[in-house]
Amino acid sequence: MFLLILLWVVLAVVVGVMAAGRGRRGIGWTVLAVLISPPLAGAFLLTLPDRSPRARVPVAPTHVDCPRCAGRILRDSRVCRHCGGRVGG
Repeated sequence: MFLLILLWVVLAVVVGVMAAGRGRRGIGWTVLAVLISPPLAGAFLLTLPDRSPRARVPVAPTHVDCPRCAGRILRDSRVCRHCGGRVGG
């Protein structure tokens, strides 16, 4: 019984983290997931539009995402301006 409750709470926290990543309030979604059901709250969350700032910014054809930090950099860059890591060849 304890493991079932622990699993329920862990899955609710996962839903909260997913919500925060999608630009929603993580604490509220965690509480909602605890009250109704983590899988049901997670499915409902995935049907809502993404509100994160990253979702609203279109990727220009001149830019790519850094494979190390996911920051936007010019396609021809050899060093990421965000993390300083080498990219490309």
